[in-house]
Amino acid sequence: LDVSAFALHGALGYTLSRWGTWWIGGEHNFSSGDKSKTDNDLQTFDNLFPTNHNKYGYMDLVGWRNTNNAAARISYSPKHLHDLKFAVDYWYFTLAKSTDDAYRANGAILRSTMEGASKKLGQEMDATATYSWNKSLSVLIGYSRFFTGQFFKDTVGPSNDIDFSYAQLQVNF
Repeated sequence: LDVSAFALHGALGYTLSRWGTWWIGGEHNFSSGDKSKTDNDLQTFDNLFPTNHNKYGYMDLVGWRNTNNAAARISYSPKHLHDLKFAVDYWYFTLAKSTDDAYRANGAILRSTMEGASKKLGQEMDATATYSWNKSLSVLIGYSRFFTGQFFKDTVGPSNDIDFSYAQLQVNF
């Protein structure tokens, strides 16, 4: 196949130090999709090292292939507890090309597209709390919800919203 694919990422944020440390930001991500599954040209961007929690939400439901998404993000660390951080992220996902499939973060097909299906994949909300005991040890707890968009209702398979909660312990050495 002839491969001609690309991806773009842009982010902008602002830090405010009032009653602690606030960070407010937004970003936009785009990855190309295939124009036709039947020709010898491939335009679907291939993210070589998937699992981009910080780029596409903690659920890893939607990957960096054939997507167009925007995010609004905010985090807060209290003034006297700077080792504690709260964050809320909002993601809005659409397909870049309606002629290509929707892909998971690991590159597998999340859902095959159908003619006439909407490009609106859905929205994800992530809420996390992180506490760092020291430079070597931190814990993160979180909750995420994916609100399925019209694409899931227009294609074959379940279209229910998804809830995801998690905890992780990180050891650095």
